[in-house]
Amino acid sequence: MNKKADTNTYSTQDTFLIIRNTTLFMGLGNAVIATTQLFVAYWSASHALFADAMHTYADLVIDVLTYFAGFYGHQPPDAEHPYGHRRIETVTAVFLALFLASLGLGIIIDTVFLDQGSVSVITEYVLIASGISVVCNEILFRYATFQAKRIRSDLLAASATHQRSDALSSVLVFATACASYLPINGWNVDKLAAVIIGLMIMKMSLKICYRGIRELIDTGITERERDKMIATMLQTPGVEDIHFLRTRKMAGSVFVDVHVITKSRISVSEGHFIGESLRHELKREHPHVVDVTVHIDPEDDEIAHNKPQVSWPARNIILYMLKRATSRFTNIHWQEEDVVLHYLIQGIEIEIVLTQALDQDKQTEYSQIILEDLRHTEPQIHKLTFVRKTVAMKK
Repeated sequence: MNKKADTNTYSTQDTFLIIRNTTLFMGLGNAVIATTQLFVAYWSASHALFADAMHTYADLVIDVLTYFAGFYGHQPPDAEHPYGHRRIETVTAVFLALFLASLGLGIIIDTVFLDQGSVSVITEYVLIASGISVVCNEILFRYATFQAKRIRSDLLAASATHQRSDALSSVLVFATACASYLPINGWNVDKLAAVIIGLMIMKMSLKICYRGIRELIDTGITERERDKMIATMLQTPGVEDIHFLRTRKMAGSVFVDVHVITKSRISVSEGHFIGESLRHELKREHPHVVDVTVHIDPEDDEIAHNKPQVSWPARNIILYMLKRATSRFTNIHWQEEDVVLHYLIQGIEIEIVLTQALDQDKQTEYSQIILEDLRHTEPQIHKLTFVRKTVAMKK
């Protein structure tokens, strides 16, 4: 069994359950941490620990947003949203990132420009509470980060980043408490630490916001991921080459649109089989690919792709012309379903399967006469060939 095919392969329902369970676990953890901080802050008269508690309570609001975004984001596609609702996750992640960035900026402004007066009363309880908060927030951060990478969820990644900001703010409280025991004024150290933490929060938040905005404007996958996908497609039997590869990301999932070049004269059913084989192989080798749209091209039409061909005659017109052109030859017999048309760059090629055999010389002569007759009306017709129908012998 291919282990790669079993890695990170989750259905929509599984993904939502992971987001739901992770969010509920983080929400419970934040409620316990914030309540503990608030209780200790009251008894120790620590304004810093009280602010840290309010910061943690803000996480509960984010957890609620994450839960509902995960729920609605994994609703099945409908008539108005044929690609599903995964972008709800992305939009929510962007808003969470902006909230975190404003939080980091607020820490910097509050530290640098606002005079907070005397340092809060520090006790041993503050050291214990902030130390426990650091450990617990770090555990929640690592757990959420693991789950975000596991299902490629930017929404959980944003929530995990905010959890890290809680850990950093608790570190700040702990450092301030420690500095108060030094024979020097710890306020300047605390001020510098707060600015650094604010900058770190802003950097992480803006990174998530940038990634989300790039997804919202349909930025494709990285060049490395693209090269791996191309290698997988070129290994599919029947694929001569590919072009016009386009990708879009949606909350960790990837949608692919590609033109596949095959042999020029294969049947429609064989072309469909090649396209389906490529689609299944691509999804098997790249589990984050959720949908592949394949266009079968009989040749490399990249140069002529945008050239209009609407003026070329359709099948019904060509059949009418063929009936008229062959009507004067009494020994030429054919059926409409036995006419094969090839629309290629150099022109239209026609293959007619005859129901009765013709002498090779007459077959060549008649084909040239009929081709010239057809080209007078439709110069796009490039070639005409007669083929003898073979009938299987009955036992």
